[in-house]
Amino acid sequence: MAEEGGETQSVEEEEEILLPPPVEDEMPTFFHIGSCAKDCLITGYKIGVWHADTSSESKGLILKTYGDAKPDKKSISGGLELRKIFEGLELAQGWNTDQRVSTEITWRKPMGPSRLLASILAKYNLEGETGLAATLKLGYDQRPYKFEVIVPVIQEPKLMGYFLAVPAQKWTLGYRTVYDMENKGFDKHALCVGYNNGSTELGLKFENFEDWRGSIFQRMGERWAFALKANCYKNDSTKFAFGGQYQLNEDTLLKAKVRDDGLMGLIYQSKVSDSIKVTYHLGFEGKHPLDGEHKIGVSWSLNC
Repeated sequence: MAEEGGETQSVEEEEEILLPPPVEDEMPTFFHIGSCAKDCLITGYKIGVWHADTSSESKGLILKTYGDAKPDKKSISGGLELRKIFEGLELAQGWNTDQRVSTEITWRKPMGPSRLLASILAKYNLEGETGLAATLKLGYDQRPYKFEVIVPVIQEPKLMGYFLAVPAQKWTLGYRTVYDMENKGFDKHALCVGYNNGSTELGLKFENFEDWRGSIFQRMGERWAFALKANCYKNDSTKFAFGGQYQLNEDTLLKAKVRDDGLMGLIYQSKVSDSIKVTYHLGFEGKHPLDGEHKIGVSWSLNC
């Protein structure tokens, strides 16, 4: 559905891939390293966007819709996804307001202690000249190892993949690469290490043998938590974000953060009922308190 990444988010935040926690007994992915810090500092900070999504399920058939809009009414987007779940097989059909249609077929096969994954994703642009594009995703995991690779099939230039290892409890090691088939060269190498004991989370990535990205997340009791993310680029200035969250009650979470560029964000997340969640967010330009482009937004999630 809708990705996190509002207009006021920095480039490094937009590049982050946010995934739900792995289900029980499944290994994490490369993108779960540092996930607590990402959730604290990125999730919900869709500053200036008014968002709504709905989800309903009946007999294994899931219907999802979403819509995003900004107050200027010049940037409105939305989409619909229909997903059918069978035993070991998922079929999904999506449509977006930018005239993109997608079809995804996913096959999962448990084999004792290991798991196999195969998924083909096809996208078609109803407008323009790009036409059909498709990728094939293959995966295998058996503790303590896991790998996934995305292979270009039609009009997709990037070959991507990662390898993950859990050498000891609470520790994770990984390597990710992106290869450009058209230009015959690597776009990315990333080595990473992660640690999580339930209260403290550490994540460190070394990208393209010159850039460092790291995060720290620390719980302080049952209600408080703080996080820091920093990106140290060889050819650019250091970017960072610091923030915290407070669990007001079982259904309400308050979050706040500040970035290196002075942008401050406030989040109020509330679970109105088992099927309704609402988020209010405020973006404040700290360097320009009087004439800055301050923004507010709301996000509603309905599930039935």
